[in-house]
Amino acid sequence: MLPREVRELAPRMREVATLVYLSGGATAKEVEQRLPGHSKGARTLLSRLAKTGVLRCRPSGHRREAVYLPAATNQAVRALALQALVDRAFDGSIEEALQTTLQILSREH
Repeated sequence: MLPREVRELAPRMREVATLVYLSGGATAKEVEQRLPGHSKGARTLLSRLAKTGVLRCRPSGHRREAVYLPAATNQAVRALALQALVDRAFDGSIEEALQTTLQILSREH
């Protein structure tokens, strides 16, 4: 599950951000290679995504190349996934989801 900030991006920016999120991190060169048409505009998009906080950027230590990483933490992504499950399977009712979880756990013991 991708964060809302990624899902709501313009199509090309969403494509670039999704590549980074799904791979857990990538250099601009890696993103360019994975994009259809090997878009050279990927570097610009990565830079913009980092400036807006959708991605974060850090030096890779290899040839002074930057690595772009998901800005959302694993905890934030898990929370988004859990909320999506509650919305989809329990009509948004956290109480119902919790009650079902407790019932499942009680059957296991």
